[in-house]
Amino acid sequence: MFQGGARTAAAPWLFDSPDRDFRRGPLVSHTYWGRALDSNIFDARAMMGKPTKEMDIYDVKFDHEEYTFYISPADADGKIKAVTIRLLAPHDPRQLRGG
Repeated sequence: MFQGGARTAAAPWLFDSPDRDFRRGPLVSHTYWGRALDSNIFDARAMMGKPTKEMDIYDVKFDHEEYTFYISPADADGKIKAVTIRLLAPHDPRQLRGG
């Protein structure tokens, strides 16, 4: 399902790891935030160097951590070519300041 750089970014999420699961805690919620925008500096950083600028944003909350997933739509062959995973909520004000 993932190819190229997306396979590397998704690999830690695809294979079971008791330590990883313990650090995150149980899944609390997941929310679709919409499409990434070049005009948002946080989105632009996440999309930099990716083969697509059409990435969907998902907020995924676990009991101990929260992540933002940027995922490109699947191609006609069903492959996903770009994934970026950031620790913290989408459009977090701390990340918008660039530091």
